[in-house]
Amino acid sequence: MKCQILICYLIAIAIHMGVLSLVLAPTPMRVEKTFVDVGLEPTPPAPPPPAAKSSPSQPQTPVGTKPLPSPVAPTPPQAPTKTKGPERLTVSEPTYAQRSTPVYPYEARRRHEEGIVALELFIDAQGNLEKAVVTKSSGYPILDAAATEAMRQSRFEPARVAGMGVPSKATATITFRLE
Repeated sequence: MKCQILICYLIAIAIHMGVLSLVLAPTPMRVEKTFVDVGLEPTPPAPPPPAAKSSPSQPQTPVGTKPLPSPVAPTPPQAPTKTKGPERLTVSEPTYAQRSTPVYPYEARRRHEEGIVALELFIDAQGNLEKAVVTKSSGYPILDAAATEAMRQSRFEPARVAGMGVPSKATATITFRLE
């Protein structure tokens, strides 16, 4: 009789252990392919402000005021000096020295969040990133933050004019996509 109780007791323990192992076992994660694409383009220079149109024959003065007399006669424009040929400057755009791959945040993958983030990058003459501004959001702050962090971890070669580093702006586009 004691043997039968002991066998039943052992069977009950084995069944409970099997059930507990199924309940407590980590569920296998579905592996999703993630794609993060990064592009870097120079930001085109801003157009010059429109010039104010004024008539050269009559200077514009506010109503009720008298124009001030000019104390010095204007100097005639000097003739441009002639050079043997047009001066050519070598200009290069900013590029990646070391590109950091953005990390697709786990929470964003879990929620199936996808999007494209556009950043405006301000790069100094030494190639350091001064600031990164989100110009087009993905619609998910967690993806925007991941894109910004990746650009902060990247290193850049500055734009160059005649071999000298100059401050510049560039646009980085980062695509977060699940498949």
